[in-house]
Amino acid sequence: MKLMSRLTTAVALAAVFAASTTAAAQTTHHVALSKIDTGVWTLTPIYSQESGAGATVVSFLALADMAAVSGGNIVTVWYQRDASGWTAKSWETTDPWVAIKSVKQAMGIPDAEDERWGAPGLGMSVTDAEQPKEYAAGVLVEDPLASFIVGSPDRASLVEFLTSIGYKAADVSVDEEEDGCTTNAKLDGMAAAAKSMVMEGDNTILTLSDQTSLCDVFAGLFPIGDPPIQPAPPATPPAWSPPGTVPSGPTWTPGTWPAAPNGYYCWNVLISDGGGTNCICVRRRYWGRWETTMCGWFWRSPCTMWHQIIEIERCIDINVPCPPGGPPATTNCRSRYE
Repeated sequence: MKLMSRLTTAVALAAVFAASTTAAAQTTHHVALSKIDTGVWTLTPIYSQESGAGATVVSFLALADMAAVSGGNIVTVWYQRDASGWTAKSWETTDPWVAIKSVKQAMGIPDAEDERWGAPGLGMSVTDAEQPKEYAAGVLVEDPLASFIVGSPDRASLVEFLTSIGYKAADVSVDEEEDGCTTNAKLDGMAAAAKSMVMEGDNTILTLSDQTSLCDVFAGLFPIGDPPIQPAPPATPPAWSPPGTVPSGPTWTPGTWPAAPNGYYCWNVLISDGGGTNCICVRRRYWGRWETTMCGWFWRSPCTMWHQIIEIERCIDINVPCPPGGPPATTNCRSRYE
């Protein structure tokens, strides 16, 4: 009897240990308050988190500016990460909350995080979710025009035209591969940036203009320094300023330039008339400041968020080949602010 009692106790303890181990390794999914704003489209990171571990960005929900869409335009695109890269899905609906409900159900995201999506209107009024469909290069895969658009050298122009006439298409710069970068490369870079935002307090909006090359910013070709350390929020933060604003004054905090020896990405350009070589070098850094923006989804109200922009410095030296370690001179450098 004593042996049987001991065996029963051992089995019970093993079951408790297995249950506690499973609970400890449980993965949950959450919506980030941080955003990557690319102009017409805002990408909201969705991250997974295991007990005792950090965050991992597993997908983005891209939401169009509802004031910039027309007709039956696609308004939401869901980019999902798997072992082989990134896949995308979208919906027939033009109500972003129907799409959001679908994502919430698929990933087990609670209603308590609804305000984090940044979508207009009322999420609680949506009762049914629409199942997403395969999406590629700006259109649903089942679209009769998909085979013509996907892989076309004029894909970007075609999609831009279709969205302008209210067709069910989405002109998302992430999808562009004519810029020399793959969608996978850009989304990998965006995921790394989003993870940093979440881990540093989940209060950052990285704002880029709709003219920004996401290839330049996220594909990792041009080196970038560390983001600035956030100072304490001021009592009265300034109002939001559009991308392209030149940082000035005490409200802006610069990040660091990338460190040597790989502080610049440089390449030689042959001069077609007369020979010779020009040197072009590029590097990037972040700027950040606290700004007042509008938060919430039911009652929109002012809130303080940490806004970041990116400075891209380009240096061009005429008739000078690139030496190791950076540009030959820094007097011919110009910056633009994304």
